[in-house]
Amino acid sequence: MKVAHVVCPDGMYGAERWILMLGRHLSRRGVPLVLVTIGDSEGARDVHRRFAATGVPSVRLPYDAKLSPGAITGLRRLVREHGVDVLHTHEFKSDVFGWIATRGQPVKVVSTPHGWSSSEGIRIAAYEVIDRAFLRGFDGLYPLSRSLEADLLARGYPRERVTLVENAVDDEPFEECWRAREAAGFPASGRVVFVGRVLEPKGVLELADAAARLRDRPGFRLVIAGRGAAEEALRARVDTLGIGDRVEFAGYVEDVPALLRDADAIVLPSHSEGMPRVLMEAAAAGVAIVGTDIPGIRDLVEDGDGGLLVPVRDPAALADAIGRVLSDAALRAGLASRARARLVERHTGARLARDFEAAYAALC
Repeated sequence: MKVAHVVCPDGMYGAERWILMLGRHLSRRGVPLVLVTIGDSEGARDVHRRFAATGVPSVRLPYDAKLSPGAITGLRRLVREHGVDVLHTHEFKSDVFGWIATRGQPVKVVSTPHGWSSSEGIRIAAYEVIDRAFLRGFDGLYPLSRSLEADLLARGYPRERVTLVENAVDDEPFEECWRAREAAGFPASGRVVFVGRVLEPKGVLELADAAARLRDRPGFRLVIAGRGAAEEALRARVDTLGIGDRVEFAGYVEDVPALLRDADAIVLPSHSEGMPRVLMEAAAAGVAIVGTDIPGIRDLVEDGDGGLLVPVRDPAALADAIGRVLSDAALRAGLASRARARLVERHTGARLARDFEAAYAALC
């Protein structure tokens, strides 16, 4: 049973980091696999270099990541030459490439939906409509959260082709951060971090409003780690609120453990989520979580057990929850410890690899 994971990357973002984690853990279990990137941009080349650096067999198909015949032909040839039994695709372009390239070949084609992004605009919404049409011809779909599973079933995908494999994170890179924070007693820094794409559906404008309510708290600082379409609007909101001295725009941050090491809390005020990887990383690092009370986040923490949850689009409640974490050392330590315990029990990369190895075997 040989597995190929396929992605058309622009850079090392959530799906690419997820594939890297799963590939490394599957390789440790002795599952033959190859990691495939399609594209010739600098971002695609960088992802390929990172895949290859793990020692897992990796191939880059240097074709235009648009729907080019060359990319489809190249992927079809790779499937045949590598003896691929299961082609596992990720996100719109690779889903379409994978389905077309495997027509007429004795290969199972499966996909992991990492979450829909139609709220980002008409173009993305149109892509996702096309994507979901192609997914109806797949042999298996593996959503990473209960909310994504429910969405697929509600859209009429056959129950026998939809298998929930709960999301996970590689806890190993965060082990040192966790031990250091635990040994120090989760010291107060006043720093609160947001990590992710800077988009309005991520609740970033409500986060700015919440930060304005905390401006008089000594030492308070909000770090925005990420980029996105709403960055300009968020900067304007910060200026209007007069809290520029309290908000740091860090841009894309590669070293997430270092970012979390001195944070009192991570905050994710999203309007909707799958099962957010960044919160699992925070739990692995021993950082208290403040998030919105929505299905994807509830899959990871319960209010008061691993994190504090607040209503969507409620800056006052958000500010109050952040303030509680900043003020109460015992609460901060308890939330962090329980979040870490839940993660180690349910959401590690090793568990994810076991689940997918079993899923592939059942499929074949």
